[in-house]
Amino acid sequence: MLPARFKAALKTWDDQPLEEGYASVSLEKRTVDFQNEFIPLLQLGTTVKVFQLQEGKEIHCFMGRVYLSSRRLLRIVSVSDDLLTEEEKRLPIKVDISGRLRPEEGGAGGTARLYSLSPDQVRFTCPLHLETGRRAILAFDQPFPLSEMVVEIYQSILFGESESGYHCRIVSLPEADRLRLCSFVEQHNRSLPRLFPRQ
Repeated sequence: MLPARFKAALKTWDDQPLEEGYASVSLEKRTVDFQNEFIPLLQLGTTVKVFQLQEGKEIHCFMGRVYLSSRRLLRIVSVSDDLLTEEEKRLPIKVDISGRLRPEEGGAGGTARLYSLSPDQVRFTCPLHLETGRRAILAFDQPFPLSEMVVEIYQSILFGESESGYHCRIVSLPEADRLRLCSFVEQHNRSLPRLFPRQ
């Protein structure tokens, strides 16, 4: 859910920073208002980007044409938001992937069911008991081959006597696997509905 008013960064169409301030969105009018104590005056019709910020990170991008430009208010129209930010490309996605798991230091392995995946983190369930801080190696064949993902467990959840859930950081991954993983996650995130699909 988009906040009524949020911290934002104003940039040119080619990502040159102009100003930081606050923005608000009108879904009905397909406009975005950017406000600050000082905003550089821009020519009407110029294409600019307004990035929603969260903890200093650009989590969403609105792109449109300047309709109104004053010292404290900039309004853009004909807004689209189908351009993904780097953060959005890496958002965790829901999956249902059957994988193979083995402790990094050796020992018995088993099956794992991955249910959340991103280029940085993975969440899965498995019957093995693994302690927080330990590392394990994950692999799977579908929906794309991934041979050796080294993960470190930072949270475990007991689902019952026979199954536990694990939240893990991805520690290392062969470069070819990393590229496949990033592409898979990005393609999924591109398919999600947008607030302003391009007309």
